[in-house]
Amino acid sequence: MNIPGYRIERRIGKGGMASVYLAIQESLDRPVALKVLDASFLEDPQFSERFLDEGRIIASLNHRNIITIHDIGIVDSAHYISMEYVEGGDLVRHIAEGVDWEHALDIVEAMGECLHFGHEAGVVHRDVKPANILFRTDGTPLLTDFGIAKRLRATSDLTVAGSVLGTPSYLSPEQAQGKPIDGRADIYALGVILYEMLVGERPYDADTDIAIIFRHLQDPIPKLPRDLKHLQPLLGRMLAKRPKDRFRNAAAMVDFICDLRSRSAPHTMTRPMAIPVSARGPGAERGARRRLPPARLWGAGIWGLSVLALAALSFRLALWPLPNGPSTDSADGSVVSAEPEAAVSPPASDGSAASPDEPTRAAAATSRSVSKPARQRSWREQREKAIQSLLARGDAALEAERLTVPEHDNAYDHYREALRRDPDNAHAERGLRAIARRYEILAEQQIARGNLGAARRYAERGIDVQPLSQDLIRLRAEIDKQIEIRKLLRLAKEALADYRLTTPATRNAYFYYRRVLQMDPNNQRASDGMEAIARRYAALAEGELAQYRYPKAQRYIRLGLKVQPNNKRLLALKEEAQLKNAPKQILKDLKGLFE
Repeated sequence: MNIPGYRIERRIGKGGMASVYLAIQESLDRPVALKVLDASFLEDPQFSERFLDEGRIIASLNHRNIITIHDIGIVDSAHYISMEYVEGGDLVRHIAEGVDWEHALDIVEAMGECLHFGHEAGVVHRDVKPANILFRTDGTPLLTDFGIAKRLRATSDLTVAGSVLGTPSYLSPEQAQGKPIDGRADIYALGVILYEMLVGERPYDADTDIAIIFRHLQDPIPKLPRDLKHLQPLLGRMLAKRPKDRFRNAAAMVDFICDLRSRSAPHTMTRPMAIPVSARGPGAERGARRRLPPARLWGAGIWGLSVLALAALSFRLALWPLPNGPSTDSADGSVVSAEPEAAVSPPASDGSAASPDEPTRAAAATSRSVSKPARQRSWREQREKAIQSLLARGDAALEAERLTVPEHDNAYDHYREALRRDPDNAHAERGLRAIARRYEILAEQQIARGNLGAARRYAERGIDVQPLSQDLIRLRAEIDKQIEIRKLLRLAKEALADYRLTTPATRNAYFYYRRVLQMDPNNQRASDGMEAIARRYAALAEGELAQYRYPKAQRYIRLGLKVQPNNKRLLALKEEAQLKNAPKQILKDLKGLFE
């Protein structure tokens, strides 16, 4: 195989429609992953267009957790996509090695953010699975393989109907039934992955693909082991059979994870080590070792079923009833209501958290039989009792890390209600400050782990609780600065790889690194980047000097010294170029005298 501009080294992967090769992009001398459509699919224009559309979709989604596309094209009927080459392996390997629950949440959170980004842009992935989640060497997870992703029209409300596409083990019930789908189908697949990371095997496994599909439709949501019980509400929302019982979108799921981390903070001190699949027992090993089938297309012959059988099966699946009734909390909190935001707590038995008018009604009930002073005293006592109950419940929620969720049973709501009844209550004010401080600590912990997105969400929640907290306002500003620096460093790295050293204006490595140093003068990565730019200009200048092209060499030297004025290598090259170019310049000057 010969694709101009690329030197193919070896094949590193093969899927149902394409092979992936490690190649060197010769113009930039960098490794890339070259995905090439298998020749057997070239005769079908639909497959060819779908393949190229994958490249266009990914290229349109510029997100830190989505693989980067460099180029797509057709050469001598060979359809190819050139993309970022990553060496950190895929999630299949990581699951086999063992993933602890906090790392699992990191991965789900990152995938949730990039999926929401795609959903907002009108793209549903439809094949989210461990094999399609790769890792950079720094541990950053990347979503890849948008081969069956679907672009959605803005008027379709992110919902489409069509063929049944996807991998059976990660297929949502509505996807399996050929019903219209939206981004919540991707959330379901991510829930399957979460369970697999935590337990080491897939929740719905069977010997045949059809049996797997029926398990997705009918089997209950699996229970997590006791030491992971605090993650059951998250899993329940993600794996709900009906889309309306899942998170309304991936952003809501990410927010839920942030709150879950805060409530689960005590677990982080004593969480068990991740157990490799090989040590988890026969069931786990069997679940992990079963080869993941490639993405399937019902009706295209890939499953080897007749068209008539497929039609009958699709009809039966579409009519197959899902478990009836709304999702409810089980004994261990495995499933929660589809719309907890709209839930209303029943009145407490002692009336302490019931309607704000409860003490008033109680006082009114006694007004016919007691004197005015007695009525006032009774009202004050009941009011004080209600406030003390609210404060006690607020303290308990704070201790349990229920800071601002769930609704009606969190520390913030209890303290705010106490302040509504007693605006000067010092206990409630201290409680609100404690909530804000807790969010500040959680944000700082996420900063230390490099999760700036989660850190900012915690800071925002703290500011929602205490809008005038200067500590939180400064922390949010610092997080924003670090997010911007991270973005600039990524752009600078890409520009450096593309040899956009000092041009074009505002889109070159020098511009990005200089912006970083303006924001953080001690940033070592930016300083190293400036050094790298200078080295590249020095290398370019040396190449020109070797070819006796002195003016061009001097131009590279000037550009390099603009980046690093005191670079010793460039200063030495400047002197060398001047000496070598001097005779030529003298001849030029003499020639000018006689003209």
